[in-house]
Amino acid sequence: MLDSDIERTYLLNKKSELTERLQNISEQEISKQSSMLAELDDLQQRMEHLNIFSAKSRAASILAGLNFSESMQNQTTSSLSGGWRSYNII
Repeated sequence: MLDSDIERTYLLNKKSELTERLQNISEQEISKQSSMLAELDDLQQRMEHLNIFSAKSRAASILAGLNFSESMQNQTTSSLSGGWRSYNII
Protein backbone atom coordinates (compact mmCIF):
# COMPACT_ATOMS: atom_id res chain seq x y z
CA MET A 1 0.00 0.00 0.00
CA LEU A 2 2.79 2.43 0.86
CA ASP A 3 4.60 1.62 -2.38
CA SER A 4 1.66 3.08 -4.29
CA ASP A 5 2.40 6.50 -2.79
CA ILE A 6 4.62 7.71 -5.61
CA GLU A 7 5.64 11.02 -4.06
CA ARG A 8 6.55 9.39 -0.75
CA THR A 9 8.65 6.78 -2.55
CA TYR A 10 10.35 9.45 -4.68
CA LEU A 11 11.18 11.63 -1.67
CA LEU A 12 12.57 8.74 0.36
CA ASN A 13 14.68 7.52 -2.56
CA LYS A 14 15.96 11.03 -3.30
CA LYS A 15 16.84 11.55 0.38
CA SER A 16 18.72 8.25 0.44
CA GLU A 17 20.57 9.13 -2.77
CA LEU A 18 21.58 12.58 -1.50
CA THR A 19 22.64 11.24 1.88
CA GLU A 20 24.83 8.62 0.23
CA ARG A 21 26.37 11.21 -2.11
CA LEU A 22 27.13 13.48 0.85
CA GLN A 23 28.72 10.63 2.80
CA ASN A 24 30.93 9.74 -0.17
CA ILE A 25 31.56 13.25 -1.44
CA SER A 26 34.60 13.59 -3.67
CA GLU A 27 37.03 16.49 -3.91
CA GLN A 28 35.41 17.48 -7.22
CA GLU A 29 31.96 17.69 -5.61
CA ILE A 30 32.98 19.57 -2.45
CA SER A 31 31.85 22.85 -4.05
CA LYS A 32 28.38 21.35 -4.50
CA GLN A 33 28.08 20.32 -0.85
CA SER A 34 26.12 23.37 0.30
CA SER A 35 23.59 23.05 -2.54
CA MET A 36 23.24 19.33 -1.80
CA LEU A 37 22.62 20.10 1.88
CA ALA A 38 20.03 22.73 0.92
CA GLU A 39 18.28 20.21 -1.34
CA LEU A 40 18.33 17.65 1.47
CA ASP A 41 16.81 20.21 3.82
CA ASP A 42 14.07 20.99 1.27
CA LEU A 43 13.32 17.27 0.93
CA GLN A 44 13.14 16.89 4.70
CA GLN A 45 10.73 19.81 5.01
CA ARG A 46 8.54 18.42 2.21
CA MET A 47 8.46 14.99 3.88
CA GLU A 48 7.48 16.55 7.21
CA HIS A 49 4.78 18.63 5.48
CA LEU A 50 3.35 15.46 3.89
CA ASN A 51 3.63 13.63 7.22
CA ILE A 52 5.29 10.67 5.49
CA PHE A 53 7.05 9.49 8.62
CA SER A 54 3.71 8.41 10.07
CA ALA A 55 2.39 6.96 6.80
CA LYS A 56 2.98 3.35 7.83
CA SER A 57 1.08 3.67 11.12
CA ARG A 58 -1.75 5.61 9.43
CA ALA A 59 -2.03 2.94 6.71
CA ALA A 60 -2.03 0.17 9.34
CA SER A 61 -4.80 1.94 11.24
CA ILE A 62 -6.93 2.29 8.11
CA LEU A 63 -6.37 -1.33 7.10
CA ALA A 64 -7.15 -2.55 10.63
CA GLY A 65 -10.40 -0.60 10.41
CA LEU A 66 -11.19 -2.58 7.27
CA ASN A 67 -10.54 -5.83 9.21
CA PHE A 68 -7.12 -6.55 7.68
CA SER A 69 -5.15 -8.65 10.14
CA GLU A 70 -1.56 -7.66 10.87
CA SER A 71 -0.27 -10.58 8.80
CA MET A 72 -2.51 -9.55 5.88
CA GLN A 73 -1.16 -6.01 6.10
CA ASN A 74 2.35 -7.34 5.58
CA GLN A 75 1.43 -9.38 2.49
CA THR A 76 1.76 -8.18 -1.07
CA THR A 77 -1.46 -7.09 -2.73
CA SER A 78 -1.12 -9.88 -5.30
CA SER A 79 -1.28 -12.52 -2.54
CA LEU A 80 -4.68 -11.26 -1.32
CA SER A 81 -7.99 -12.59 -2.60
CA GLY A 82 -10.08 -10.43 -4.93
CA GLY A 83 -12.34 -9.15 -2.15
CA TRP A 84 -9.44 -8.10 0.03
CA ARG A 85 -7.76 -6.47 -2.95
CA SER A 86 -10.90 -4.40 -3.47
CA TYR A 87 -10.74 -3.22 0.16
CA ASN A 88 -7.06 -2.43 -0.31
CA ILE A 89 -7.88 -0.13 -3.23
CA ILE A 90 -10.08 1.95 -0.96
